[in-house]
Amino acid sequence: MSMLGRVSVSAMRSLRARGGPSPPFWSEGNQAKPAGYLYGEAPLPAGQARKIEDWEPIWVGTFLATPIILYIGLNYKPNTSLMQWAHEEADRRSTEA
Repeated sequence: MSMLGRVSVSAMRSLRARGGPSPPFWSEGNQAKPAGYLYGEAPLPAGQARKIEDWEPIWVGTFLATPIILYIGLNYKPNTSLMQWAHEEADRRSTEA
């Protein structure tokens, strides 16, 4: 266990105030106050459109294509269950006899 595991929260705050290490999970962050905007983007002035970044169409296309590919792929996969095989085998053996 690291040395930080046994230090109290108040001791960590005083360590941090003196330039020591910050706590791993309960740190307050480095913003003075939360911005309150989604993804940290401020609203644009009226009449101005948001510029789409280069990665966004690829991400949206992948996000929309994934369920379609999964739906098609999972509906047309072969049935490899033991019960299905046993049913087909029983049908085959009953017709042979």
